[in-house]
Order: sequence, then C-alpha cells, then structure tokens
Amino acid sequence: MERPGDILQQIETIIDEEQAKSSTNSPHTLDTMSPALNALITPHSPLRNSSKNTPQGLSRKLNSIDPPLLNLSGNNNEKANNDETNRAKVLEDRKKRQADKKAAKLLRKQQAKARATQKASINKKNNTDKKKTQKLPKKPELIKINKSQDKRFDDPVAYAKHVKGQLINRVQVQKQVPLFSHLEQYEKETSLSLQVSFSNEAIHPAILRVGLHFTTGNIVGANARCIAMLLAMKEFISDYKVPPNKAISRDLSLKLKPIVRFLKDCRPNSISMGSAIRYLKAQVIKIPTSMNESEAKQKLMEYIDSFIHLRIQLADEVISNTGAEKISDGDVILTYAKSTVVEAIIKRAYDSGKNIKVICVDCCPKFEGRILLNRLLDHGISCTYITINAVAYVMKDVSLVLLGANAMLSNGTVLSRVGSAVVAMLANEYNKPLLVCCETYKLSERVQVDAITFNELGDPDALAYNEMLENTSHSLADWRDYTNLKLLNLTYDLIPQEYVSMVVTEIGVIPSTSVPVVVREYYEEIN
Repeated sequence: MERPGDILQQIETIIDEEQAKSSTNSPHTLDTMSPALNALITPHSPLRNSSKNTPQGLSRKLNSIDPPLLNLSGNNNEKANNDETNRAKVLEDRKKRQADKKAAKLLRKQQAKARATQKASINKKNNTDKKKTQKLPKKPELIKINKSQDKRFDDPVAYAKHVKGQLINRVQVQKQVPLFSHLEQYEKETSLSLQVSFSNEAIHPAILRVGLHFTTGNIVGANARCIAMLLAMKEFISDYKVPPNKAISRDLSLKLKPIVRFLKDCRPNSISMGSAIRYLKAQVIKIPTSMNESEAKQKLMEYIDSFIHLRIQLADEVISNTGAEKISDGDVILTYAKSTVVEAIIKRAYDSGKNIKVICVDCCPKFEGRILLNRLLDHGISCTYITINAVAYVMKDVSLVLLGANAMLSNGTVLSRVGSAVVAMLANEYNKPLLVCCETYKLSERVQVDAITFNELGDPDALAYNEMLENTSHSLADWRDYTNLKLLNLTYDLIPQEYVSMVVTEIGVIPSTSVPVVVREYYEEIN
C-alpha cells in the first residue's frame, strides 16, 4: 500500500509534465488534466469540487487535505475482500459442524446397537444358567433376614397352603374379628397330643412335650420359652443318628424343619425364639463333613449351652447390675405385668441398701403382675398393687418406670405385653423416664409401626372367664351363643420410639435409635 506522501509527489510530477507540454498560459483544472492524474484522485475527493484547482495552488491544496481521505477507495476494496474471506470461512465452518453432527449421530446409533446386542447376549446366558441351576438339588439356606415369614390367614390361598403343611389338626375357629383376620386364629385345644400327625415326620418326645406346654400356657415369657425350646433341641440332637452316606450338616438341617413347624403350629414363635433358631441352624451348617458324628453332636450341644448362658442368663445378670445403678435412694418405681429382668433389677437395688417403693400395675386376663408382687413382697420390698385403669392417678408420684420387652424392633419401637403402650404414654405425658430392659438376642431387624400388622391372638375364653363372676348371671361362659358378640384377646402391644428414654442391654445403656447398629453386629457374629 502506498503512503499519502508518495501520492502527492506523483501528482506534482504529473502537473509539472503537463505544464511543460502546454504552450498556452491558460489555467488548468483537474478536468483538463491527464487521465493519470484523474486516476490518482477519487471521485469523492475535495480536490474534485474545489474552485481553486490551478496548478499553482494544487500543491498547497493537496497539502491541506487530510491524508486518509486520499485512500478511501483502497480501504473499501480491502474491506470488501475481507468480508468475502470471512463469509467463506463461516460457510466452511458451518459445513464442518454439520459433518461432525452427522458423524456423532452415526456413532451413537452404532453404540446403541452394540449395547443392545450385548444385553441380549447376557440375558440369553442368564436364562441358560437359570435353567441349569433349577435342575440342581437345592442346598439348605442359612439365614434369610429380609424375607418376611408372616402369613396372611385371610388369604384363601395362603391359608390353604398353611393348613396343608400343618403337623397338627387344629380345631376350626368359630368366630373371628374382621380387623385381625389376617393373623393366626386361636381356638383352645382339648386333646392336642392325639391330633399330631406322625405319618410323615417323626416328632421327638422332648419337642412334643414343649409344644404342649406352649399351647396350654404352662410356659410363658420370651426367655422361658426360648430356654425350654433350646433344651428340647439339645435332647433331640443327643438322640439323633446320622443316616449312612449322608452329611450331618445337610441331614440335620432337614430334620430341624418339621420341628420348627411343629412349634409354630403349637404357638407362633416369638422373635427371641426365631433368633435362637437361626443361631442353631447357622452352627449346623458350619459343621465340616470330616467331623465324626459324636464330636459334631457334642459341639452343637455346647453351642446351645453357650447361647443359653451368654445370651440369656449372663445377659440378665449384667442388665440387673446396670439397671440397679440407675435407681436412686427413695425412688418410686412403677412396673407392669411380670418381667424376670425387671424383678432382678429391683431386688439388686434393694439389696444394695437403697430405700425404694414399687407400684405393680396389672391387667386381665393373665394378671401376671400378681406373681411379681408376691416375689417382691417375699423379698421385703414395699409394694403397691393397682390395675391399669388407675395408672393415671399414681403416675405423678412415680420417679422411674421399668418395663420388660418381648422384642426391640429396628425402628426403635418396643414389642411388649398388651397394655404396655398405655403405661408408656402416661409416663411420657407426666415426663417420667421410661427404661426398657431387653437382651440383645431379642433385637430384631423387623420394622413395625402398629400392633395390628403383626401380633398374636390369645384365648378368647380367658376374657370370658372371671373367678368372681363364675357362678353368676354376669358370666360370659356362653359368649359363643351370641351371634353379635366377638371377643378379642391380643397378646402384644407396641410402644413408640419417642416414649422410650433408654434401653438397658448387656452391652450397656443405649438409645432406642441405636438398635439397628446392634442388630447388624449381632447378625455378623452369627454369620
């Protein structure tokens, strides 16, 4: 590109040449000059319209012109060239992006097709493996924690399946409460031992004896039932003989199934009994095939003794020591029904020299609180006996509430004797601390928010019978004759988690929210 100074020099040179050629002294304008000069000056230049365009003043005029004006035409051409170049680049970039999009779309289609082919291949392989697995004999399973074993007895299909597998021909229930028709119905048996089917499965006499005690109610309480079941299992294992050419772990696991089913038919197993059964099955599975029969049986019986001693007896002793420390001198303690561990706590606190008083709350139909009352009185402890309808009147004088538990659930709720929820609710209303005493083997992975979904139905005749009204017209002995009358005898109550202050266990005093942690550690120990 030429500079403005060079253009001015060229114009002056051309003017000098034109003057030399001209023979006249007539003035020259830009219009009469040579085409070379016209080409150097653009149409928009101020020189074109100036009235003083003589050769003498041209040089002065050109010097006064702003130099950028002389190069307008060159700038316009350069700008046009740049615009055209930029337009070409934009079109080229657009085409390139379109090509990239098409290539990416094609790649995605190919990848999706490859994934579909791979998934179809995996499904085909899984179906083949499943068919092969179904042909193999089923192995005994160790523990199924997440599988619910509850049955809905209001479902005709489930009920028919339950009746088909029963080892006891139970008496047909005459009256049902519709709200609880999904639970196993209770009807008193008159001759249970004569209705046991021995054709398919042989029941050991020790198991039969314990089942009869469960049905008649001679053995009650979570700990008492669990210990009785384990001792009966111990007798069965002692008399057990391994069939020839069979492994003891596999054959004994199969032999335990009808035993557990028989005990369930007699009375639904408690959560603590379920924990003990899972523990025993886990130890049976762990028996190596190289171990001889006598050694294996001795090992299993030692496991049973160890469970009873560590998980129940020793645990109750530790809980009684820990619970007694929570009782202060001069406390008024309120209890409900009967609990062996609560009884041990109160006796230990009294033996340590603390001056305490106990209010024993009781409820029909079992009146278990009377048993606790008599034992505490024999120990020399000052007691007061009331029924559950008078709890609200004495709660203001109470300093501590102690309750036993049938089970502790993973959401922090307590499964205990029916009526416990009323006592816990009143304790919470009066801001009284509630301590629940529970062994760790009673902690369950189950989650429950009400006492309707899972419960146990007791004998309805127990509600109808009253020793004070036995020979009067107010007796309900003929309650079955009334078509519009149904009796409901629930066994358990559910205490919400927010009513429980602390839980006393053999591993220490823990909040109810820590139950899932203990449950996880307990099942890891079993496995």
